[in-house]
Amino acid sequence: MRAAGRRIVRGLPLAAAAGLGFGAATAAPTSSSTSSTPSSTPSSTASSLSAAAAATAAVVANDSGPQPPPPPPLRNPSFAAAPQTADLCDAHRGAPGVIAAPAGLFRDYGGTDRFCGRAVTVKCFESNLLVRRALSGDGRGRVLVVDGGGSRRCALMGDNLGALAAANGWAGVVVFGCVRDAELLRGMPLGVKALGTHPVKSDRLLVGAPGLEVSFAGLRVRPGDFVYADADGFVVAPGALEMPGGDGA
Repeated sequence: MRAAGRRIVRGLPLAAAAGLGFGAATAAPTSSSTSSTPSSTPSSTASSLSAAAAATAAVVANDSGPQPPPPPPLRNPSFAAAPQTADLCDAHRGAPGVIAAPAGLFRDYGGTDRFCGRAVTVKCFESNLLVRRALSGDGRGRVLVVDGGGSRRCALMGDNLGALAAANGWAGVVVFGCVRDAELLRGMPLGVKALGTHPVKSDRLLVGAPGLEVSFAGLRVRPGDFVYADADGFVVAPGALEMPGGDGA
């Protein structure tokens, strides 16, 4: 509940009030004080006001002047190396061990919708302690694949884990579940795919296991597989896929 504000009315000091004519009248100056202290002339008052106005204008000009450009956005080298899933399917259609799946229910929440890397897997349910442990490690050239059981009752990842993943160089995170802090995740150099968002955070219990084969939404991912993801969907392969030259559709 917001506390009601209190208005505080402060009185002017007696000397200031008297000078502005709000207090008691001051005594009339004596002839000696009048002769020894000359009053200010209109010209000197105008000069003082002009100097103050010039100083104020200088401050305003300083504040509204050209500002330094913002820092360049962070980049992750994994983004540039990620081929399009459509091109991979054209080049490797029918290849043993290569699985392609549509984006389906997954939506993009990270700073990029295209990323790739070697899979690290976590299986958990409505608890993200294992997700945090995984993202705390070196993620360069890796994608974390989280089988959250498809739960839409809480979020397995938010801006704190997103920042941790970006700081450790992860290329992306695929969550078979929900995330939160979607607006902040979009500004991070990280791919994030999830079923949706939920404002409630998950528990932090040691539930589940890392390093297992996970299967969901037409995907089957084992630790060490290569995962390719973009707006069209996913391609999973037991090893890195080469892109031969040629025309695409």
